[in-house]
Amino acid sequence: MTQRQTEVQAGDPGVRPFRGWLGKAPEFKRSDGGVAVCRLVVVGKAAGPASKPPSVGVYLRGTEAVRCGLGLHEGDLIEGAGVLGSKRKRVSRREVVVEKERVILRARAEVAA
Repeated sequence: MTQRQTEVQAGDPGVRPFRGWLGKAPEFKRSDGGVAVCRLVVVGKAAGPASKPPSVGVYLRGTEAVRCGLGLHEGDLIEGAGVLGSKRKRVSRREVVVEKERVILRARAEVAA
């Protein structure tokens, strides 16, 4: 865990850090009200060869959604922090909601030549 994540955890109750690779391309669009929104699926490292890697849904709004939706690609290694959002009918599981600039690109995905 990075120093920044440790600081966020210690000083901000309810904040959920995440770190992993984008499992698919970001889903970027605008809401009916014109607000930019983006959904990411972040996949972590599997505990062993026979286990399924953990994944978390991340929901972004505003300028952070635009920045991540247009700048990130499937396979990129990212980390960040957000709060666990409320359960919604159209989403199969709860998502981590990022409201501030808390998503950091750590490594770009390798592109096959």
